[in-house]
Amino acid sequence: MAKVLLVDRNARWADWVANRMKSPGTVFVAVGAGHLAGQDSVQAQLAKLGVKAERVQY
Repeated sequence: MAKVLLVDRNARWADWVANRMKSPGTVFVAVGAGHLAGQDSVQAQLAKLGVKAERVQY
């Protein structure tokens, strides 16, 4: 279940973000905490694609 809900989804999401970043404009992505933990997190997937993800303090 975790593979379908988190791992696979994070990989697809990271691909989308990386491709979207190639287009002009501003992109804001908000994610739930479950997608930010572990070796298969969204930011880990983005790093594999060469995209730096950074937490925004508010």
